[in-house]
Amino acid sequence: MRYSQVNPTSGFAIYDNTLDCELLYFVRWYKENTLDESNDYIIEVYSAFEKIRYRSAGLGGALTHIDNEQHYFKDVPVSVFYLNENEENIFNSIITLNDAYNELQSSEIDDFNAWVDAYLVLKGVDAETDDIAAMKENRVLVLPSDASAEWLTKNANDTQIVNMLDNIKKNIFKVTACPDMADENFLAQSGTALAYKLVGFENVASGIVARFTKALQRRIELICNVLNLKASEAVWRDININFVRNLPVNITETIQLVNNLKGSVSDATLISQLPFIDDVNAELEALQKQKQDNIALYSFGSPASGAEDEEEA
Repeated sequence: MRYSQVNPTSGFAIYDNTLDCELLYFVRWYKENTLDESNDYIIEVYSAFEKIRYRSAGLGGALTHIDNEQHYFKDVPVSVFYLNENEENIFNSIITLNDAYNELQSSEIDDFNAWVDAYLVLKGVDAETDDIAAMKENRVLVLPSDASAEWLTKNANDTQIVNMLDNIKKNIFKVTACPDMADENFLAQSGTALAYKLVGFENVASGIVARFTKALQRRIELICNVLNLKASEAVWRDININFVRNLPVNITETIQLVNNLKGSVSDATLISQLPFIDDVNAELEALQKQKQDNIALYSFGSPASGAEDEEEA
């Protein structure tokens, strides 16, 4: 059993009009042959019981039925994932800001190129074309005493451009609720300060996790439907899905918190707070075994046990 991603621009889902919005069909299309210039497309329609294929002369052409293929998922074999309730990607919200940022940077580069290619203005000089060519070749200016030479450049307010770039950059991170991970001041902060800066980011991420969890649970449910055809008792609710943020963690503060809570909170809860522990139960068993091994080692080699053995002898 394998899975494949479907580009949202080449497919769509059909739901019913109930409050549960149950998935009824999924339609997918793709070009039949990408190696020639033909414009034939294959249209696939997935239902809860079968897959129906059609051929179309172009995406708007008439459909010609090809075949029906039954499947055993007992539901539409598609798991739909959407990033947010608006079904839009994050980049759409900052397209105008990103374009403005690129335009300012491009204009600044153009200004620099114009400054490099600036014209040389000679004042009070009566020079012929050959004279100017000779000056350029010899890299020497021969000017009368009352003459002058200067570059004709465009006056650019670099400070204003830099401020505009900084403001646009800050707005990009603000709109997307994402902190600037490349900022040196961002990483040089305590765990509590980082947590406050990541509040908006965590809210967005939590919504994505909730929707992605639902999509994964549907996929697992489809797998269980097939497995149960062979007298299996697989239940998709028995599988736990955990997500781990790829964010910097202040382990020192976490360890201090764990040490301060010893005696007030169970060992299992304390160990679960450590980010480098994957299996809490396995860690508790390993810790218990280590304690038993240490007790056996010290009791076997202690002076008291040796003296008792000599008295008995």
